[in-house]
Amino acid sequence: MREEERRRLRADLHDGIGPSLAGTAHQLDTLARRIDDPDLAGCVRSLRDRLRTTVADLRTVVHGLRPAILDQLGLPGALRELLAGYDTPACRSSIDGACHSLPAAVEVAAYAIAGEAVANAIRHSAASRLELTARMEDTVLILSIRDNGCGIPPRHRAGVGLRSMRERAAEIGGRLEVTSAPGSGTLARAGLPVGDRR
Repeated sequence: MREEERRRLRADLHDGIGPSLAGTAHQLDTLARRIDDPDLAGCVRSLRDRLRTTVADLRTVVHGLRPAILDQLGLPGALRELLAGYDTPACRSSIDGACHSLPAAVEVAAYAIAGEAVANAIRHSAASRLELTARMEDTVLILSIRDNGCGIPPRHRAGVGLRSMRERAAEIGGRLEVTSAPGSGTLARAGLPVGDRR
């Protein structure tokens, strides 16, 4: 419910208030150029600059509410984009068509988990292949990120990234399992309940 409200709030701020404030700053800029009195024109430019700073602050707030890419591309497109541009490892994705129109909290959690798992694999695994899959099983989104790299060392302590992925899954009633064997790669698999979709 909280992520649904964030999605709505982000759209309202991004599509309504933000453009309105930016338009007002533009009008103030035009007004300042037309004023003959240098002191008054300076005051108007000062107001314009303060308004532009407010617009920049608003953009920061908007981007913090929800990853913009989810609204631009949807979850399937955002997941594919995580893999774009890599030659090594060779990246592949398989995303079920049923992964569209999920609850906002599930989209945000899935994107954050996938982003962290992909980043970990690219930074640490020395893998030549990486595969991201997302599919629906009844009312659960199954998200898997598998690499064929060096695996997680046996005495490795879980860092912030692994804890964050587990917390993201748990926040929405899901689970994250990470399995790894030295030389056999790593699999991060999340099961994220999406609720009744009827």
